[in-house]
Amino acid sequence: GGGGGGRGGFVGVSVELSGVSGYLGDPSRFAAYAELVGGLSGCAGAPGASGCAGPRMRIGGNSADRTAWQPSPDAPLPAGASQGFGPRDAEAAGAFAEAVNGSLVFDLNLAGLGPDYGRQFLEGLRGTSAWARTAAVEVGNEPDLYHGNGYRNATYRYAAYLDEFRAYLEALAPERSTPAAAELLPAGGLQVGTFCCRWSSCDFLPPMTSGEYIGALSKRWPVGSVSFHAYSLKKPPNHPIPTLALLMAEDATRGIADFLAPMVAAARAAPGGPIDFWLGEGNTCVVGGAAGVSDAGASALWAVDWLFELARVGVVGANLHGGSSAGSLYTPVAFDKSGRPLVMPVYYGMRLFAEATRSSDPRGAELVEKGPSKVACDGTGDPNAPEVKLWAVRRVTESSGSLVTVVAVHKGLQGAATTCAVAGAGVRAGAAGALRLEMADPAARGAAARLTWAGQTWDGSADGRPVGERRVEPLAPSPDGSFRFTLAPGSAVVVDLPLA
Repeated sequence: GGGGGGRGGFVGVSVELSGVSGYLGDPSRFAAYAELVGGLSGCAGAPGASGCAGPRMRIGGNSADRTAWQPSPDAPLPAGASQGFGPRDAEAAGAFAEAVNGSLVFDLNLAGLGPDYGRQFLEGLRGTSAWARTAAVEVGNEPDLYHGNGYRNATYRYAAYLDEFRAYLEALAPERSTPAAAELLPAGGLQVGTFCCRWSSCDFLPPMTSGEYIGALSKRWPVGSVSFHAYSLKKPPNHPIPTLALLMAEDATRGIADFLAPMVAAARAAPGGPIDFWLGEGNTCVVGGAAGVSDAGASALWAVDWLFELARVGVVGANLHGGSSAGSLYTPVAFDKSGRPLVMPVYYGMRLFAEATRSSDPRGAELVEKGPSKVACDGTGDPNAPEVKLWAVRRVTESSGSLVTVVAVHKGLQGAATTCAVAGAGVRAGAAGALRLEMADPAARGAAARLTWAGQTWDGSADGRPVGERRVEPLAPSPDGSFRFTLAPGSAVVVDLPLA
């Protein structure tokens, strides 16, 4: 079977099957995108060391249910598919995963094509370099929406989906223990779920939270992971107009994580042993994002807090969805007409999280679950709706050894700066330092926000490498032994405290 996986890939990306060529079809785009996504690795050691793996690319989205394997560009497409994915695309994806030491997940067409075509896709994939990096396969994209998007009739609900899904799996891989399943599927098996609904009338949710869904599948088929899709904001007419205030609110980060927590618990309690739970696709706002929200400087702050909240409830990784076109408002990385990368604000938040949790310990970084009890910021307001979020991790790096890293995120977008203090007991003398995520205007869009991370920017970068010198601010202990730093609205600070 295929490989991939391993420690170090919490922050990943999700792209459409139809979008692979936009990122990877041109050599200069490929190199810049690999540089940027490779920078999201959670590994502080050498790539591949101690089971370390780079970021994951999930290849699916809405286009999955319109796609068939196309062995050559002129091969006809079957009814039920409007676009093809073939060896050239797969080879590009495989080369990309190799370049970032990452893994791939592919989504098969459930809505339009049957299992014979799924088998054809997997057999075609198996003949390319992508197979060695394929961690899992999905079947269908957001089938809980099929009843409303025209793929199925208006009465299609969970029971009908489960019958259809089981029949598909039965034809694709009859049983988990059979040679046919082992030969056809990658080593990580199936990534099931791919649901997205977050409303009480959705009858896909109770089986997910109770464990019924995972139990019904994992006893018979090789289920390696389960996925759910979550976007923090939705759009009218059934939801409020997206705003920065809504994106900075706790419901957009903690609310999403708390919603997912029962599903994570159900995956951990699976009958055959714990199953990894992935946020397989997500971002700031649905359907391409919202102008002035998804592409605003403040979306970087949302990304930091959102990723930490997901980690808090036990999600093992999160893939932020996007496309290479500059018209994709929520995408982490796009390209302009000349092929230069457009690094959007949300990427800065992804990069901060990746660097703040990067570890050379084979077990990865450890989140201090109850929050850093020895960190305090002045004037943070209502503790039940804090504008300042505080996170801490324990990790190991080859350069600093064991350290505690504190992350402070100020999601208030105006007002005065606050002063924060971190207890300094056990910190190695002269070793503490701070890195800052700053922006000129949290409400400005794209490059106009003028973001910097650790003194560097990706604005104007031609190759995906940051521009400018990396800046680490030395921190000296106060008379009481604590380390103090200022935190301005619309910014984040990462404080590294190497231990003696």
